[in-house]
Amino acid sequence: MPEWLNGPLADWTAALLQQKVAAFSELVDEARLSNAVNRLTVAKSWDWESVGRIWPYLNMKWMMARSREACVFSE
Repeated sequence: MPEWLNGPLADWTAALLQQKVAAFSELVDEARLSNAVNRLTVAKSWDWESVGRIWPYLNMKWMMARSREACVFSE
């Protein structure tokens, strides 16, 4: 994971963090998350500790974004 986030997944994480997911924003301080991810990515300093702390949030946002796209809401 650290190698992927320091390399091929860097663009994916940047794109993910730019997506607007209202439910995620209600749960997570996105500015703080984005700052941490950007700092780690620019310095290519992802390690297993940072992956363990931050990956769950990235995964949660990805899953919430996918669920939102797959759902059809009716009023």
